[in-house]
Amino acid sequence: MERPENKRFERQDSRDPRSNTDKRRDGDRAYMPGWVRDFRKNPIPRLLHCNNPAIHYNVYWDVIGLDKEQPLMLDSLDKANSNPAALRFLGQPTSSNDEQPAETIMHGLEFLSHLIRMNKLVQFSLNKENPLIQADIVKLMGYIKDDGRFPLLYHHHAHACWILLKLGLGGNRLLEKSIYWLAKKQRDDGGWLHRSMVPDGVDYSAASSCIWTTMEIMNMLIKRPGMLKKIEMTKACEFLVNHLEQPNHTRFLHHQNAWNNISIGIGEESMFAGGTLKLLEVLAGCRYNMSDHRIQKLIKWLKAIQLDDGLFPREVGKLSIGDEWVTIRALAVYKKLKFQR
Repeated sequence: MERPENKRFERQDSRDPRSNTDKRRDGDRAYMPGWVRDFRKNPIPRLLHCNNPAIHYNVYWDVIGLDKEQPLMLDSLDKANSNPAALRFLGQPTSSNDEQPAETIMHGLEFLSHLIRMNKLVQFSLNKENPLIQADIVKLMGYIKDDGRFPLLYHHHAHACWILLKLGLGGNRLLEKSIYWLAKKQRDDGGWLHRSMVPDGVDYSAASSCIWTTMEIMNMLIKRPGMLKKIEMTKACEFLVNHLEQPNHTRFLHHQNAWNNISIGIGEESMFAGGTLKLLEVLAGCRYNMSDHRIQKLIKWLKAIQLDDGLFPREVGKLSIGDEWVTIRALAVYKKLKFQR
């Protein structure tokens, strides 16, 4: 089914000076949505001329909005699944479950190691249909306890669920149980806080929830909209908006600069980053009140941070470096915000 927001397509001709590219390759049939004119420079041609097939797939799906059965989508997915870089990564051995130490701390470290690996697989745009990653999916789901919990802290739990949703496991009963277990841990202020993250000398009941734990959980829940009905969604969004640009009171991404780091990495802590752009993604996914002046200010901010080369930066500030993945996220969230106003 055609997405309603993509009715206005224009063919991007190779001679169009707006494309900022040399002559396009024969058969390169990228269609440009009309709303991209809202930006001072169209970054889509540049994204489609990079050598990463995962970038192409996400541009076609998240930004342009092509149907998954269209030839361009099928071709880009096939290329992503046969990407030599992804195949080399899949060929690297995972930590073996044989002789796994029984101690909880070692089990947690094993889980964290596999979480980082799975986060990388998602970046390659692989999904559950690829037979080469099914063993990795089974291993990750094997960490879910009988009550639905993943090891470690709430943000690890949320990210594991997010990965499984990105890989196409939505609707799996065990995963649904895990998501619900985390959703019901929401606190009265609208956020989430793991007891181990309470600052020294502060009672848990009096402590404010963790900004970035809440952000990670909400970023996962918008991938499963039906679950948003089981939480105080508006209260959660208000909590995040009211803490915009404030430093976190826990040690998790506690520097105020975390708001300026809008890229999401693959490392132990960087995979939870995303900054102000991540907040916009959450608000768009929740269809939060777009008439709020604070949200309108954020939309203007998003357009203003685009770099001269058309890309969006990894980090907002001096010496900004353009990033293809951040650009895809920026365009995708702007499209959602524009068409739900």
